[in-house]
Amino acid sequence: MISIGNIETFVLRVPLEKPVRSAVGVYDNRPGVFVKIEDTNGVCGWGEAFCNFPPCGAEHRARLIDTVLKPLLLAHDPFCNPQEAYSYLTQKTAIIVLKSGEFGPFAQCIAAIDIALWDLWARVNKIPIWKLLNPDGNPEIRVYASGLGPDNPEKTAVQKQLEGYTAFKLKVGFEGGIDEKNLHNLRMALDNDALIMIDANQVWSLEEAVSKIESFEKYNLHWIEEPIRCDCSLEEWQQLADFSPIDLASGENLLGEESCSQFIENSGVRFIQPDIIKWGGYSGLLPLIELSSRANVTYCPHTFAGGIGLIASAHLLAASQSPGLLEIDANDNPLRTEIIEPFPQTTVGKIILPDKPGLGWEPNIENVLKFRVQ
Repeated sequence: MISIGNIETFVLRVPLEKPVRSAVGVYDNRPGVFVKIEDTNGVCGWGEAFCNFPPCGAEHRARLIDTVLKPLLLAHDPFCNPQEAYSYLTQKTAIIVLKSGEFGPFAQCIAAIDIALWDLWARVNKIPIWKLLNPDGNPEIRVYASGLGPDNPEKTAVQKQLEGYTAFKLKVGFEGGIDEKNLHNLRMALDNDALIMIDANQVWSLEEAVSKIESFEKYNLHWIEEPIRCDCSLEEWQQLADFSPIDLASGENLLGEESCSQFIENSGVRFIQPDIIKWGGYSGLLPLIELSSRANVTYCPHTFAGGIGLIASAHLLAASQSPGLLEIDANDNPLRTEIIEPFPQTTVGKIILPDKPGLGWEPNIENVLKFRVQ
């Protein structure tokens, strides 16, 4: 049983000297919303809510947890397990979500709570989350360096290669020949057997995606991520997949079990990329990962936020036994590397999760309280 004693939220914001650019906008700060849940015996679990972009959404997520979800949880009898709490919160907030039109923010907050409860539950049972989810899981997982570009991505890639990475993802969708130049420089700088992926962040039309795929085929790409919008019809996705000699990847911006299930089964993508802190947590994503395995679609978790969400994603990937890769942001972010210490070392393109209870780390919140804004 899980008897909740207290829930605390932490809103943090790190100003950036060098903004992070993508095809859809610029980050001049890196926000984070972390959730700490303590049971009545003093055992704690940690979660993280998506608030990556736009960064101004961080405080709002924390207020939803503090004013809506926390009272619901504290007023409830002890839960049998995290799935029961996840179902309860989803059901109790269903009408509020309809009235407010805020499916995304509520889903992200419930995901954070679900992750924290699984961490707590695993600590109570003195077992790593991945092993609690699947005793036959594998704590050794493949990783890739993400967030390269648009400025001199080959320099970042070479540095990450020295740090043990063997796979890299470039941000594309920029005008003026930048994408072509960056892809050329990246492929020239890396070993021929290095995996290179690209992420267009949904900015191309179907016609533009077809043209770009034709131009980029010569770079031997492992996948093209979000070449078109996630809400394009399944027929459009399947049409693009049938045309493309390069495998397609998507899923981070899909919300809800039905839309994700339909996408896995009918879009033609080869790699599915749900984000554990954006929707579902462990409880919501576990059935979808099982579905993707049956559909021969490779699970590769999206993660581009803080350290708690990253490690939570790593546990789900380890439990899934998927051959997919874990995304690790190549950009500096103290909310990733200073809250999870020591940060896992990459060796020949892999990291190994420790055989310790819960997430395997006690998040060092004291290290990042200097960035706290709420």
